[in-house]
Amino acid sequence: MNYRVQLTSHEPFHPAPKPQPGLDDRTRMLLEQPLVSTIARLALPNTTVMVVQVLLGLLEVYFIARLGVDALAGAVQVFPLVALVVAISQGATGGGIATSVARALGKGDRAEADHYAWYAVALAVPLGIITTAVMYLFGPSIYR
Repeated sequence: MNYRVQLTSHEPFHPAPKPQPGLDDRTRMLLEQPLVSTIARLALPNTTVMVVQVLLGLLEVYFIARLGVDALAGAVQVFPLVALVVAISQGATGGGIATSVARALGKGDRAEADHYAWYAVALAVPLGIITTAVMYLFGPSIYR
């Protein structure tokens, strides 16, 4: 069987969306602008942060390596715990708080977003104190 589709109209197959009343400019931009350029524009801040973090890591390794093999060996022992603390703070806790703030702002509830930011501080300070205390008390025995 041979199926043929023939358009009788000169209108495009997917017409442009009609402007919806009540949308702010940022929402309209997300809905109406080309997809690839919109995603690239939204990804630019995260990409910049990742590039800067990688460059800082390389710079730290460069300076430690200039101190000698002993300093580099010491840094290698500390790295797994530092990476774990960073992953917990940025990935788990930081990601959850950032998502909560974004959802609250998306609903237009600025007060709720402010509360979530204070929850982040309320979590970060005790966790930082606990991490510091554990490493202060048990760090020498861990790295001995």
